[in-house]
Amino acid sequence: MTFEKTIVSTFGTSGRRWLKKLPEVVANLQEAWSLTNVVPVENMTYHYVAKAMRFDGAPVVIKIGCDGELVQNEAGFLRHFHEDGVISLIDYTEKYNALLLEQAIPGGSLRSLYPQFLDSVMQSFANGVLEMQRRSSPKKNGFSLVAD
Repeated sequence: MTFEKTIVSTFGTSGRRWLKKLPEVVANLQEAWSLTNVVPVENMTYHYVAKAMRFDGAPVVIKIGCDGELVQNEAGFLRHFHEDGVISLIDYTEKYNALLLEQAIPGGSLRSLYPQFLDSVMQSFANGVLEMQRRSSPKKNGFSLVAD
């Protein structure tokens, strides 16, 4: 399913409106955050995601969501775990439901290593979950549970 179809099937009419405004939102964020070379990633699902360069030459990622609450929760999560090896949140704007994130270099995903390196993938994922759980309880800090 394409990004656009996913957004419309998930969010309906509000998703259509969001998609229509998306080019303007990206342009506004590009200007506000002084970004160049904004290039959308190919594997978008529920968020618009693009790689870019910041004014100081730092590689960054823009992530824009249709669901403002979800994006706000992600910003809170990234702030809370900023010292635990998660990507740094550089900026967040509620107006556009957008995050400006540090870009992971080289930026590969665990999915790209699965199933060829199954043991390593599962161990890395489990270690990340255990470290976050050790740091704090989602309920105590207001984060949604996976079950939710």
